[in-house]
Amino acid sequence: MFKSFADHEAETIPNTDIDGELPQNKLASAIAEKLLKRIRWDDSTQQWFSKSGNIWKPSREIATQKLIKRELDKAKSETGYAFNLVSSIEKFMRIDLQVEQWETSRHLLPMANGVLNLRTKALEQYGERLFDWQLPYSFDPLATCPTVKRYLVTATGGDRSVIRFLLAWMYAVLTGRSDLQKYLELTGSGGTGKSTFLDLCSMLVGDENRVITDLKQLEKSQFETANLKGKRLAQITDSGRHGGEVAVLKAITGGDPLRYEKKGIQAAEPFVFSGLVMIASNESIQSSDYTSGIARRKVPVQFEHRATEKQKRRYRKQGGIIKVMQGQMSGLVNWLLSLDESEVVELINNPDGEMMRQKIEAELKVNPLLAWLNQNVVKCTAGQEEDYIGDKKARPTECLYPNYVDWCERQGREPLSTTRFGGLVIDNCKTYGIDAAHKSGARLKTKAHIQAQGAIFKNLRLRLPEFDINKPPLILSSCDDLEVVCDDYVMTTPRSSDGCDDCDELKTSTVFGHKKAVNL
Repeated sequence: MFKSFADHEAETIPNTDIDGELPQNKLASAIAEKLLKRIRWDDSTQQWFSKSGNIWKPSREIATQKLIKRELDKAKSETGYAFNLVSSIEKFMRIDLQVEQWETSRHLLPMANGVLNLRTKALEQYGERLFDWQLPYSFDPLATCPTVKRYLVTATGGDRSVIRFLLAWMYAVLTGRSDLQKYLELTGSGGTGKSTFLDLCSMLVGDENRVITDLKQLEKSQFETANLKGKRLAQITDSGRHGGEVAVLKAITGGDPLRYEKKGIQAAEPFVFSGLVMIASNESIQSSDYTSGIARRKVPVQFEHRATEKQKRRYRKQGGIIKVMQGQMSGLVNWLLSLDESEVVELINNPDGEMMRQKIEAELKVNPLLAWLNQNVVKCTAGQEEDYIGDKKARPTECLYPNYVDWCERQGREPLSTTRFGGLVIDNCKTYGIDAAHKSGARLKTKAHIQAQGAIFKNLRLRLPEFDINKPPLILSSCDDLEVVCDDYVMTTPRSSDGCDDCDELKTSTVFGHKKAVNL
């Protein structure tokens, strides 16, 4: 059993055993006992960690070797030693000081003044817990965040459904709800507040606990995923025109194992990203992945409202709104922890109101297959399917696939191959609650020049301009079926007065779910 650090500080390491020479393993164990409270080895990242305050941070191997040398200088002050002894002792110590598991309990938030237990809402001592991360501010149960509230109202134009979602998202970021397997896509032109929301989420977890990257690096570099290890938040910027594969993005948000490989260092065991992902760009990201897998995980938020010069002037003398909000993180934590977690989960999985419509419209912009379905295909009852899937040789007015190819050519988009077309049509339709499937059989409306049997889609046919003029768009019409019904509460518009924070305190509120009102 290891002795306490205080006891070992008063001890010296013996330099010989009964044979006159202490074996390296025993010498290493003795030094490890002395350094137990100061350094630890993480085998999953092949890296040493050193104690800094109440938490453990990565350190360089040379720093550990320096500590070992200091102890060897004491133990072998008379006989001296070669450098390979330092290296050998360091490798022995990796075994004695290996961390079995960092503290990962989701209900514990390590903060500057203690560990906040989310189950009891009580602040506890760090004790012997091994945390390798920490929120960079203290817990203060009396703190408030009026500037954060005012910003959310301004950035969303007072839209209750968007504010509720952004609150739910920040709760998920704070508490590490990577199990929700969602990522947030922020779009909007410059000056609409999306970058400010990125900064707000960064301040919530702390800069040391987030990583900034872009899709090209993430998808192409074999070393980029290693930077995600142990982070609470990944922010991906400048990715609107990516246009390539998003396999790594799907793996990150889907809880799949990721490579841990750093340049010049032996690859360590794969890991699962335990944080959340945010993407920000002027427009929705373009990719070659038209499956529903990425669409199901994406929740888009469009920022459209610019702050007025009068609103900006309020915070200039205080160093800007970012600096003001940074001092209100303790208050933001209090606000977020007043929410009901079950409703947070429901809201992120099923955005309501304007959020649902934004999600569908964003997908229509980046997924040409979905856009074609929305415009050129309608639902029909079983037995009324009239159109074969067909191939490029068939007429666009009579078969689904050539109609899709013709639509893509007119839109300047690259069409899918026939082998991928059928499966992805069904996949996308099912995502939006449309019961589609492959179905074999002769077409009902016989056309003399088409003799061959072929596959059709159950419950789908091409839109006929002369008959379907009143039929709604296929995908957008499904929004009414998928949309979570909003309650009768309506958020009031923000006040137009612009006094000081005390005399212009926000009095508006939004209902978070059906249980409680969240004061703004």
